[in-house]
Amino acid sequence: MFTSKTTSSKKAKKQARRSAEISELDLFAKDARSKYDVLVKLRERVTSEKKIADLDEQIKDHVHVHEVKALLKFNREPVIANNVTFGKINTKDEPTQYGFTCIISKRGDTEIFPVDSAHDITPFATAKSMVTSGSLIQSYKSSSRKFLASEMARIESAKSDAMASALKVAASVGDEADVMIDEVDGVEALMAMFKSMA
Repeated sequence: MFTSKTTSSKKAKKQARRSAEISELDLFAKDARSKYDVLVKLRERVTSEKKIADLDEQIKDHVHVHEVKALLKFNREPVIANNVTFGKINTKDEPTQYGFTCIISKRGDTEIFPVDSAHDITPFATAKSMVTSGSLIQSYKSSSRKFLASEMARIESAKSDAMASALKVAASVGDEADVMIDEVDGVEALMAMFKSMA
């Protein structure tokens, strides 16, 4: 009897979690659709050729971008789901290149991974492959380890600088004490000389 109650409570929890995931995915899809509809309506109203071209590109890329965003948001790795976003990134070479922005520290330090695609593969296919193959999590972990190592080196350097500064201050205090001792010895010698003259 205990087994059936335990099994049924596990099934109920699993079903509730699954329902929550489905409703969250449904909300994500509705949000993506509403953003698409807004882009289409804007496209109908715009008259500038530059704005039309920009909106055409956004509309064309919209579905692909949101597919990658969904792969990130609903990723089984919480570190990816909570700390990685996808979208256009600014680089010197290509101002409209896509990539991943990863938060690699609690204070908000970021690392950007541009999506480099081969001539026969779109950047979106490459991005999807990076997420599904696990190469993005590997890049994230590697970058996080490098950041941690550089922070530890910075902290050790700061400790060494602080220790060197403290030793320098201690040495200067010692030098001042030596001078004061020399002055006291000199005054005592001068007083002894006056006493001997008297």
